[in-house]
Order: sequence, then C-alpha cells, then structure tokens
Amino acid sequence: MIKVLNKSTGGYTLIELLLALAVLGLVAAPCFALFTAGISAISSAGNRTEALYLCRNKVEELKSFGYDGIYSFYLENNNNPYLESNPDGYQDYSRVSSVVPVTIYTEPISGNEAIVLQVDVTVKWEQHRSEKEHSLSCYILAR
Repeated sequence: MIKVLNKSTGGYTLIELLLALAVLGLVAAPCFALFTAGISAISSAGNRTEALYLCRNKVEELKSFGYDGIYSFYLENNNNPYLESNPDGYQDYSRVSSVVPVTIYTEPISGNEAIVLQVDVTVKWEQHRSEKEHSLSCYILAR
C-alpha cells in the first residue's frame, strides 16, 4: 500500500517568507532614513541653541560693562576683535567679539550726533565636516 502524504496548508512556504521579508525591508528602509535625518536635525538644532546662548551671554556681559568699559577694553587696549576658544567651557566652539564706533546723526539741521558702539558677537563650531556660525549684534549708547 502506498501512503499519500497530506500537504499541510497551515504554514508558510520559504518563498512566502522571503517575499514578506523583502516587502518589509522595502518599507522599513525609508523609515530608518527618516529617523536618521531626524536625529541629525535635532543635533543641529542643539548646536545652534548653544551658539545662540554663547552669543547672548557675551552680549549681556558686555552690556554690564557699560559704554566706557567696552570702549576701554576693546578700543583703547587693542583687544579688537577678541577671540575666545571653548567659551564658558563649551568644547568645540569659538567666539569672536568686536566693537566698532558708529556715528549717528540725531538731528540733520542742528548737527547733533551721538557715538554708539556696535557690538558684534560671532560663535563658530564644526558640524558634519563644515564650519557653522551664528552672529548677534547690538548697539551700546553712552549715557
């Protein structure tokens, strides 16, 4: 007597499994690329936030010196521009601050003028093998 083996229909064949894995791979690959791009964007935003913090911190520090203190340190003592490496303990960042006197004419007829200091602060860092920078400017008026 010949026994006939019944084919089981309860499982998957090897071809079906390979096809399912291929479809899963085609769908999952773009998703992984999106996650990678998202992580890169978060890292970039974090670097820009730290750079903005360093710019604002330096501007507030200079504002606390007042017009005379800034003028004395930068222009009279020839510290213009002033370069700092790893400012405030932030590794891989550099900060350059410079001061330029600017004359503003307040009344064109009477010839009144005011001399203000333009303070420029630029923070630079390296990201993805290229140099990035963020700048901030403000004006300080003598009182």
